[in-house]
Formats: sequence, structure tokens, C-alpha cells
Amino acid sequence: MPQGKESPHIYSEWAKKYNSDILHLEVLGTHIVVLNSAKVATELLDKRSKVYSGRVQSVMMFELTGFDRDWGLFDYGDKWKKHLQVHYRHFGPKALQEYHPRMMKGVRTLLRLLHESPEAYVPHLRLMTGSTIISIVYGKEVQSADDQYIKLAEDTIKIFSTIGTPGSFLVDSIPVLKYLPSWFPGAGFKRQAEQWKKTVDAAYELPFNEVKAALRRGDSSPSITRSLLEGLKEGEDTREMEDVIMNVSGMAYPTASDTMIITLTSFILAMLLYPDVQRTVQV
Repeated sequence: MPQGKESPHIYSEWAKKYNSDILHLEVLGTHIVVLNSAKVATELLDKRSKVYSGRVQSVMMFELTGFDRDWGLFDYGDKWKKHLQVHYRHFGPKALQEYHPRMMKGVRTLLRLLHESPEAYVPHLRLMTGSTIISIVYGKEVQSADDQYIKLAEDTIKIFSTIGTPGSFLVDSIPVLKYLPSWFPGAGFKRQAEQWKKTVDAAYELPFNEVKAALRRGDSSPSITRSLLEGLKEGEDTREMEDVIMNVSGMAYPTASDTMIITLTSFILAMLLYPDVQRTVQV
């Protein structure tokens, strides 16, 4: 099973070798389908999403490390719909217009940092995107990349990437192994999962609970999470809706940060490759 940064290249070579953009692999009883082109991915995952919208159920990910709250991995159903409705209502373009001043503040900070140390542009971009997301979602002002919220979110992304690699953990192929006690020989994955779960739970719960506590005290800063909590209606299952809000808010950083960084670094590369266009933009 290909792993690491070379895996996309290996899959691409296999697609050419077998003359197919759809590959099927079986690893220790786990069936894996690899889509090797945007055309095929769009056809199956977009146009035929009602047929192919099911999500893989990883024991290590969902049962042992706490990613069962990652609503982007929910199967289609009422629970997924409820999360999606909250997401669209408060994370859509119109809803985010309210937070445009915070975005501009992040941009100005980024420009200052780039002027001071342009060679460190990637860390600067990561800090700007992370601090802007945290500010909008939780109302907290982030001063450095060592901020607890950012570190928890980044660690959670790394954990997800590790677990998400097919074939990484035997328990996903032999689910009964999840019942082994953590002290049992060969159950190191259980001990690792226990440590990872603490990080994942903290990444979702800590910022949410701090907003909730500040709201009770009356000194909370404007944020999406605060708006969602204030919008809870009488008669709703408060505990259930708070979990939905926590899940939706907690997914903002992992889903947005890398996308924003990739977009910005691609823009920088384009400006370096085409300085004439850069001059036109500056004018």
C-alpha cells in the first residue's frame, strides 16, 4: 500500500499502467477505491453523490480517537443534515461579511510580517490564516503560532492524517482488536489512541467551552460560536444542539487553514513566475 508523499505519483503510474482512472485495492480485507482524475471524481462524488456518499468507518478514527464528531465524515442522514444546515447558515459568504474587518486586520498583520522577514512567508501565512479563523469562529485574538488553540488544531490535523492513511492500523481490518486492554502486549495502538483522543477532544471542547463560559459571564467577544449559542431556541434539545455547534465550529480550522495557505502560496508563486502581471496588479 503506497504511503507518504509519493503515493499520488504511484497511483498515477498505476492508472496509466492499467489504463483506468478507477483503481481497486484490497489491503488486509479493507477495500480501497482510488479515483485518479477530476472528471471521475466529479462524476461519482458530485453528480452521483446520492449513490456514493457513504463514508468509510474506521475503528481507530471514529471509535478510539474521537473523530466521530467530524461531521464531514458522517453518512448521509438527519444528523449530517442538521450539521450542514448550521454550517451553511453561519459559514456562508453572506454570514462571513460581518467579520470582514477581522480578515483585513489579519491581512495587514501579514503584510507587516512579510516586510520584516519575507523569507519566512510560509509560517507567516500559517499564522495569519490560523489567527483569522480562530478570531472569527471563537472571538479570540491569537498573537503567535504557539497559541494553544492553534497548536491543538494543528496536532489534530496531524493525527487525522496519520490515522487516515489506509492500512496504518490493524484494528481497522480486525475490529475485534479494539477490545484488547491497553496494557496487553501488542495493544500499543490503544495507548496511542488514548493520547490522541485527549488532543482531539481538547481541540473541539476547550475553545467551545471558553466561549460558552464567557457568554455566561457577559464578556464574550463577537464570534460565530457565540452567535450560534445565542440563537438556540426554546424547546430545542440544548445538549444535542450544543454538540452540533461544537462539531461545526471545531471543523472550521482543519477544513479552511490548508486550503487558504495553498491558495496564498500558489498566488505568491504565480507572482514570482509572472512579474509583469505583478506590476500590473500593483499599478
